[in-house]
Amino acid sequence: MFAVAPDGGLPARLIDCSGSSGALSPDGTTLAFVRGATPWWRRRYHGSANRDIWLKRLDGSAAVRLTTFDGSDSDPMWSPDGSKLYFLSDRDGVTNVWVKPVRGGEPRRVSDFDRDGL
Repeated sequence: MFAVAPDGGLPARLIDCSGSSGALSPDGTTLAFVRGATPWWRRRYHGSANRDIWLKRLDGSAAVRLTTFDGSDSDPMWSPDGSKLYFLSDRDGVTNVWVKPVRGGEPRRVSDFDRDGL
């Protein structure tokens, strides 16, 4: 993932790994992104290609994993105050919206779909 200033210039690398679905925190200091071996997913997949949400501070510190689930966590979106991250996950068997505090805590489901469609 790269960033380019609105007025142009050379792209700047944001992360040193493969990633997708980047979302910049409201204060502009942290990038949330999806990291996994491939963009495809299979329900209840257990292995190195599962997708998790990672956080990367733009001050140069190392990326840290926010979610750990043997399946698909994707499409991160910050809360307006930057304290939580919303994301899609199939951890309950169906894709739903989940939220997790950025500073620790357990994820909590916030939507109640009973079949895939998100």
